[in-house]
Amino acid sequence: MNVCHRMHAPLDSDIIFVEFSVNDPVQAQPLFENTDRMSFERLVRKLLNYPNHPAVVLVHAFSFNSQQQSKNFYFSSENEVSVIGDYYGLPQISLRQAVYHRFLYNDVPGFWTNVTANRNVDALTGFTFYYDNVHPDGRVGSRVLFEQAIYLIRRTGESLYHESRFAKLTSTKDLSIMKDVHLAAMRKLPVPMVKNNYESNSDLCLIGSNLLDHVGYVAGFEWINEAESIRPKWGYVGRMPGAAIEFEVDTYMTSANKDTERALRNGIEMVLVQIAHLKSYESMGTGMVTCHGGCRCKSSQLEGIWEDRTSQVSLHSIRVSSHRQCRIRIEVMGNSEEVKKQFQKFGETVPNLENVEESLKTRDKEFEAAEKKQQGKGKEVGKEEEEKEKVLLHNKGNENKMNLKRMKEVEGGETAADIKNEEKRLSRLKTLKMLDSVARTKVKITGIIVSDDLDTDFKGLINFKAVEYTGDISFRGGGTFEINNHAH
Repeated sequence: MNVCHRMHAPLDSDIIFVEFSVNDPVQAQPLFENTDRMSFERLVRKLLNYPNHPAVVLVHAFSFNSQQQSKNFYFSSENEVSVIGDYYGLPQISLRQAVYHRFLYNDVPGFWTNVTANRNVDALTGFTFYYDNVHPDGRVGSRVLFEQAIYLIRRTGESLYHESRFAKLTSTKDLSIMKDVHLAAMRKLPVPMVKNNYESNSDLCLIGSNLLDHVGYVAGFEWINEAESIRPKWGYVGRMPGAAIEFEVDTYMTSANKDTERALRNGIEMVLVQIAHLKSYESMGTGMVTCHGGCRCKSSQLEGIWEDRTSQVSLHSIRVSSHRQCRIRIEVMGNSEEVKKQFQKFGETVPNLENVEESLKTRDKEFEAAEKKQQGKGKEVGKEEEEKEKVLLHNKGNENKMNLKRMKEVEGGETAADIKNEEKRLSRLKTLKMLDSVARTKVKITGIIVSDDLDTDFKGLINFKAVEYTGDISFRGGGTFEINNHAH
């Protein structure tokens, strides 16, 4: 989320609600100088620097029944997360302070905490406060948070209105409170609460369809939706050993910390690149990760297997040198002859990978030649010429470029073929599952993240789009409060 914040909150947002307390560790160590708190502070700083200088509101949910210890009032990461909010003067909403004492009695329908709604949705929804052990139920728990937000907005509006009227009645000067508020919002941020914890100025978050435009070469990888339900699960999947895919990304980062930026330019510090990929306890394989096209990194293996009995997206982190046209390459490892037999056994078309190695070598030479040509000029290539050269190299050797473009045009994930023949798609997924269970070479890439942040957290790394809401919102006590901008 620290890097992918623009996927959740558009740059023209006026008010942004941020909730991290319910899932963040309660007592992360060392105090505040740890990945979770430092990453959260960088996120707050980035949001406050949005063009409209939005109101950033911290929302603190509270898990009362996930474990016995969590029933203690003091057992919540809100204790530390709220300090960051206090430092930046942010308004905050606390579920714990609003309902904790009511939880202790457990006698009011809608606020039951001894059982969760997911045990029996039809019978318990509306009676229990939580849907599961962590998340508030939509009918009650989420509604309480929602009403707290409406109350905050309403009271803020009333306060501004009365203060503005008071200023007009008591002075002939221009003492518009709204003007003062606007100027306050535009003030320069203070230094980070955690020493030197500056945010990056430029991040790159390629998740979902955003990934398509950055594919420079693909052989043996398929852009596929592996969802068996309505929620899409898109990604590039390679199964045949020798299959390769390259992502062309700009690792030329800038930072709010000038010392960090100088270090990046001089090659002292390396940019953090994280490859989002599927990990599971079965059927997955290994990919070899290397860097080309002018940037450098230490080769590493992307492992798709772990012991946890879950299947979810994980991050493979590498350090990469700063460069405008860095090519991150992932190749599927394994015994190609054995896997080829499994493809044939299950009736799957065997990818043609005969010329992959030769094609990759040719691409490397072409990029090296372009790099030398640019360096020989003694100065940076002009913007127009640089863009032409970048486009030329980007399209070179990519036979599937037009297909990728067509896929990107389909909003929400499903291709035209999926819509026409969903039954056939699901049938093929079953076949591929059986193939994967035997071959165990599957590599699935779902995203690329680039940042100069030393530690980037994984929260919020999903193919999610913020939605715009306009209209009337009712709240208890009567009346309505109208919101006419983005609500997130």
